[in-house]
Amino acid sequence: MKKQKTYFTIALLVTLTLIAACKRDILPVTKPNLPQLYGTWNWVQTSGGITGVGPSPATVGYSLAIQFNNDGTCINFKNGQQVEKIYYTLTSGTSFVTGQPTHFITYIKPGKQNNSTNEVLESLHFYGNDSLAIIVEADDGEENLYLRK
Repeated sequence: MKKQKTYFTIALLVTLTLIAACKRDILPVTKPNLPQLYGTWNWVQTSGGITGVGPSPATVGYSLAIQFNNDGTCINFKNGQQVEKIYYTLTSGTSFVTGQPTHFITYIKPGKQNNSTNEVLESLHFYGNDSLAIIVEADDGEENLYLRK
């Protein structure tokens, strides 16, 4: 009986070790707590960068919108049609661009652990309840301005 118990304990430890060693493919996404962000935002214009001026829906010939949900999902639209659904997470810090406290956003492809789609750090800045700027945190970083739908 004691021998069986020892084998069972060893088998259990080996099984638990194997489970712990397996690489997870799915990244658990925490629900962001920023109600001001939730909803759909229509892209108005991009500015900044090296030239200081950027595209707008009128200059590129299409519209873009982004919908932030409180479950950590983000849906991108082009001309009113869904083109992508991804996850996002938020962290807090101080903006390099403005020197003010802000939230930083990281976009994550679904089903991939630590597979951030951000190439650079981006911060969120609200102007009242209806305007959102997503700013690339860098010298000459672009600012994408959105209006709440």
